[in-house]
Amino acid sequence: MNEWNSYYNSGRYRNIIESGIDYDPKENYGIKFEYKLYQVFAYVNWKYKLRMAGLSGSDALR
Repeated sequence: MNEWNSYYNSGRYRNIIESGIDYDPKENYGIKFEYKLYQVFAYVNWKYKLRMAGLSGSDALR
């Protein structure tokens, strides 16, 4: 999340990251929401080769 927001705030990858994510790690968002976030990160990793901390190479193939 921090990496995504860092890219957003710096203006890097503007064509890919169009908004920041307001996320509190202490908040319980539920497994469905967490998985949807994961899917977005894995897709961006796969489609644009934009590496995010916490995703392995195999995550980009799913």
